Amino acid sequence: MLRRRLIFFSATGVGLTFMVILGAGIGATYISPLQIISILLQKVNLPAIANFTDQQEAIFLSIRSPRVILAVLVGMALAVSGASLQGLFRNPLADPGIIGVSSGAVAAVVCLLFFSTALGQIMSSNALKLIQPIAGFLGGSVSTLLVYSLATTGKYTDMTSMLLGGIAIGTLSSALVGIFIFMSDDNQLRSITFWLLGSISGATWSSIITAGPIILLSTLILALLGPRLNALSLGDNVAFHIGVRVESSKRLVIILACCATGAAVCVSGMIGFIGLVAPHIVRLSVGADHKFLVPTAALLGSFILILADLLARTLASPAEIPLGVVTSLIGAPFFLWLVFRNKTKVGSYV
Repeated sequence: MLRRRLIFFSATGVGLTFMVILGAGIGATYISPLQIISILLQKVNLPAIANFTDQQEAIFLSIRSPRVILAVLVGMALAVSGASLQGLFRNPLADPGIIGVSSGAVAAVVCLLFFSTALGQIMSSNALKLIQPIAGFLGGSVSTLLVYSLATTGKYTDMTSMLLGGIAIGTLSSALVGIFIFMSDDNQLRSITFWLLGSISGATWSSIITAGPIILLSTLILALLGPRLNALSLGDNVAFHIGVRVESSKRLVIILACCATGAAVCVSGMIGFIGLVAPHIVRLSVGADHKFLVPTAALLGSFILILADLLARTLASPAEIPLGVVTSLIGAPFFLWLVFRNKTKVGSYV
C-alpha cells in the first residue's frame, strides 16, 4: 500500500507540473514550454533557450502566471479543507461550506458589492479591491465563530450540532444574498452574479500576496495534523484514549479550514465540488490515511482547478465560462457515478 501511495502521489505531482505548464501556455496567445523556461531564465539573468516576443513575456508574467498560481492556491485550500473536515465530521460529504465559512464570506462580499457605488465616491477602485478580500475573510470568520459557539457547551463541541448550525447559517446567508440581489441595479447585479459564479480571471500578484501566505500556512499545518485526523475519524472516545487532545484538535482543524477556505473564497468567489471531488478520488485510490490523503488531495485539487480554468477560458473563446460552472459540470457527474457505484455494491449483497 505504501508503494501504491507513493506512486499515486508522484503521478499527481507530475500531472500538476504538466497542467501548470499547459495553463501558463495555452490561450489566445500561445507560449510554448521552452519559451516559458526562457522567460524565467531571462528573469534571473541566464541565457534563454528559445526566442519569445515582448507580448508573450508580458502575457506570461502579468496574466498567466498569477492566474495559474492562484488556481494552485485555491485548489489546494479547498481540497485540503474538504479532506480535513471529512475526517473531523466522519462524513464523506462534508465540504468547506459545512462550517459556514463560505456562506459568511459570500454574504460579506455581496454586501460590499451592493454598496460599492456609494463607497466608490469616498475611496478609490484600488482600495475597494483591497477591502473585498478583507471583508470576505472577516465574514467567513464571523460566521464560523457563530457556528462554533452554537455547537460548543463548556469545553465540548458537538459535531452534529455544528453541522446543523452550519446549514442554518448558510441558509441565513443565502437569504441575505437574495435580498441584496433583489435590491440591486443592473451594474450591481452583474458584479454580484459574476462573483457568485466564481472566477480567477482577475488574478493579480497582489491577490496572491494577500491570500497566499494564509493558504500555504493553513494547508501545511493541516497536512501535519494527519495522525490526529486519523484518530478523530475513529470517534472522540477512541481518539481520547490513544492520547489525542480531542477538543483542542477540533478547534485547530476548524480554525485552519476556516482560514484556508476564507482566503480562497475571497479571491475566487464561489467554486464548488473541489473540496468534495479531490479527497474522494484520493480516498478511492490510496485509502483514507490522512497522512497521505491530505497532501495528495492538495496536489489533486490544484490539478483539477487549473484544468477547469483552462476549459473555462478556451471552450467558448473569446468569451469565458464562469469557473464555478465548469467545476460543477466536472463534479456533479463524478458524484452521480459515485452514488451509482455505491448503489451497485449494496445491491450485490442483497
